[in-house]
Amino acid sequence: MTRPSANAGKFLSLTRQANLLWISWGWTDLQDAARACRLAIEKDWRGHEVFFINGDETKLSIPTLEAIVRVCPGVPLRKPLDGFASVLDTSNAERIMGWVHETQWVRKG
Repeated sequence: MTRPSANAGKFLSLTRQANLLWISWGWTDLQDAARACRLAIEKDWRGHEVFFINGDETKLSIPTLEAIVRVCPGVPLRKPLDGFASVLDTSNAERIMGWVHETQWVRKG
């Protein structure tokens, strides 16, 4: 049996941190998701579209930009990310179906 290297603990810690951040990037309230499904079914259209159905803020405990720098340093940004702004763009759902996320994440501070 070999012993883990000295860096194994650091790697595991960074992996856990990234995973915790990953599950906090996006969220959707059940009512908002159900409304998006209803709008998609009722919309009179042809073809197909792709939508992000997601809250407009993250559930992170740190601002979005800080999380990106911590987890993905050097990644170029395509738009400003103020405060806890989501990295997922829901504008296609708003433009085509009129859907916007209505529920707000409550931060305890």
